[in-house]
Amino acid sequence: TVFEAEATALVLAAHLLATRNEITYPASILADNQAVIKSSERPSSKPGHHLLLLFRSKIRKLTKEKGLTCDSIAVRWIAGHKNVEGNELADKEAKLAAEDKANSSPTPQLPLKLRTPLPRSVSALKQWYNKRLTSLWLRE
Repeated sequence: TVFEAEATALVLAAHLLATRNEITYPASILADNQAVIKSSERPSSKPGHHLLLLFRSKIRKLTKEKGLTCDSIAVRWIAGHKNVEGNELADKEAKLAAEDKANSSPTPQLPLKLRTPLPRSVSALKQWYNKRLTSLWLRE
């Protein structure tokens, strides 16, 4: 789902903060999905929230290891589809990675929990099923 893709992006952003040496703090992670940003503050048992728990865990570990304060890393909203260069590029790369595994990061560079396929989402399966039914219905 879009929610899970955006939550995965937060996990990847936290991973980059933890593994890149040239990062300076305070740092901001920009996201164009308000639902994911709000949910990252209080993950629940809803679909995709296991990714937000992973994100929060990575940020907590990072702040502890680097001696940062809780204000050192912020998740901020950015308007999507408004020709903001970095956001448009991130969307483009995410779509390419979703279309073909060859466009994704090399597995050893991913966080451990993202090196294997994510659990099947009930929401994603329902979306696929409805899309398939609509396609079959339109053909007849």
